Amino acid sequence: MTIKNSVALSLQAPVDAANRLGRAIWAEEQGYESVFITDGGGRMDGFTIAGAIAARTSRIRLCMSIVPVFTRPVAVFATSAMTMSHLAMDRFVLGLGSSTHAMIEGWYGMPFVKPKTRVKETIELLRKLLAGEKSDYDGETLHSHNFKLGTPVKGRIPIHVAALRPGMLEMAGEMADGVMLNLAPLDVLPRMLEAIDTGAKRSGRSPRHP
Repeated sequence: MTIKNSVALSLQAPVDAANRLGRAIWAEEQGYESVFITDGGGRMDGFTIAGAIAARTSRIRLCMSIVPVFTRPVAVFATSAMTMSHLAMDRFVLGLGSSTHAMIEGWYGMPFVKPKTRVKETIELLRKLLAGEKSDYDGETLHSHNFKLGTPVKGRIPIHVAALRPGMLEMAGEMADGVMLNLAPLDVLPRMLEAIDTGAKRSGRSPRHP
């Protein structure tokens, strides 16, 4: 896994579509590498905002930060990501996370069961679908059969994982293309990076390097 220094802009507030779009266009003009687009929590739908930004920009990377894995079936994730690959080829990054018990069960009324497993299985199944395969998947938390994208993906769609605890961090190092460490205190950052490296080494991947 490679650490790359770059500057990104987070599009969290205010919750106004025109303002977010304007800020993204400004960020591209100013040379920002990425914009991070929030999703969920009663804010504006992240995929809709990402599509609008894609139509008005040509270079800046569009990072979903993050989409809870419990709020959409994987077939819907795959369809949305595939659509974004046509609107912004090689510029779209799908950020996934488990969210929290309070949000998933309290706000959305969905069972918050085995969050680490759910993230892991979402990535496994999603990668198969994005590769054009027909689903034939039975996991602990996910099941899908005979679904296939009707339109091929354009380019590559990196998958990033939001993680804070050791188990999720190791899984992210093992499977993800990137890790989001939002709200991580600086004093625990070395231990978090060590957990990511542990997961990367477990799967035979190269650990972090400058």
